[in-house]
Amino acid sequence: MPLITQLRSRRQEKWTEVIPDEGESLLLPAGTLPAWWEAGFSVPEVEWQRTARMSRFHLMYDRACRLLTRREHFGRELQRKLSQNNREHDLVDEVIRLCRERGFIDDERAAQTASEQLLAKGAIGAPKLMQELLRRGCDRELAQRMVQEHCGGVDSFSSALELLEGRRRTYEGKLQQYRRRLGDTADRTLELQIRAKLSASMLSFLAGRGFTDSESRQAVREFCGRVMGGDGD
Repeated sequence: MPLITQLRSRRQEKWTEVIPDEGESLLLPAGTLPAWWEAGFSVPEVEWQRTARMSRFHLMYDRACRLLTRREHFGRELQRKLSQNNREHDLVDEVIRLCRERGFIDDERAAQTASEQLLAKGAIGAPKLMQELLRRGCDRELAQRMVQEHCGGVDSFSSALELLEGRRRTYEGKLQQYRRRLGDTADRTLELQIRAKLSASMLSFLAGRGFTDSESRQAVREFCGRVMGGDGD
């Protein structure tokens, strides 16, 4: 039977560490330790193992709460993080269930928050929003509803054009580089080559923000015309 050699207060006296004569210590929230556990007492193996499991549960729950205080998490997302390097899936499930019961996890709330934060960073296409929500662990049906709610009335052309305008200085710099590299832009063929290079860079950028090729081309054509002059054809 494990012999308790010492009890120590940890984490500003919010936790108690139980140090046995052999094996690993246990860490429990203050007040959850059995009343009779004191230094010098031996603990039956069955009770020690049960308390050790309770210790792992409390530590996992504490980690979950710390993750949730940083930002909203989907249930699947938090479950994935807690399961890393942890084979006690039943404990993970218990922690997730408790967090849901206490209102710490709410997938609907997490989806709204994530959508608003992603959109606040700048215009993104519906595919990108869907991709990010699914990546974080959002249910597909809920993700589709968020995309419809936040992007259903969005004009993709205006959104893409707004993004490109935000990078105007970057593309004007690229334009000058291309012109220096290729030479005399009075040559129509060279100018078309430059326009093609610039357009490819813009299309790649918009694709990374979730816009489809068809959604991007009209905005790229318009913006190229603004930057280079001409009608963009």
